Amino acid sequence: MAEHAADLPQATEVPDRGGSFLFEPVGARTFVAPERFSEQQRQFFRTGAEFTRAEVIGKRERFVEHDYAALRELLAKAGELGLLGVDIGEEFSGLGLDKVTSCIVSENLAQGNASFSVSYGGHVGIGTLPIVFFGTEAQKRKYLPGLATGRLLACYALTEP
Repeated sequence: MAEHAADLPQATEVPDRGGSFLFEPVGARTFVAPERFSEQQRQFFRTGAEFTRAEVIGKRERFVEHDYAALRELLAKAGELGLLGVDIGEEFSGLGLDKVTSCIVSENLAQGNASFSVSYGGHVGIGTLPIVFFGTEAQKRKYLPGLATGRLLACYALTEP
């Protein structure tokens, strides 16, 4: 077993292609720690935390009452702040940021309430990212700008027999 990162083979940089990380060789990579966050990542941390504190937590009772308009309103506000477009390329009205920033935003938005967290996760993780990774150019042009800004909402529909 390698004792130090220097003992591991260097990771080759491969463009993200959906689940390609499952099949690519693993090597030494820089690990993530809050002390290593860039100033931009720290700003997204603060933005996500403030949004959760100021907007989400105060509306928890509305979620219990199935006030879906409140969830829709919050997702639109998150879109205005750029929190829905972190993983979407700039050419599609997103921010095109790194996965660490995406995780920082997701972690902060999960702090306030499970209902909002699931709505955000469904929008970004289940609805938006498959289009980012696997969508055709036409699908990306049609859907991603609206998903990045919160003008459109992505969802997941499941039926069982």
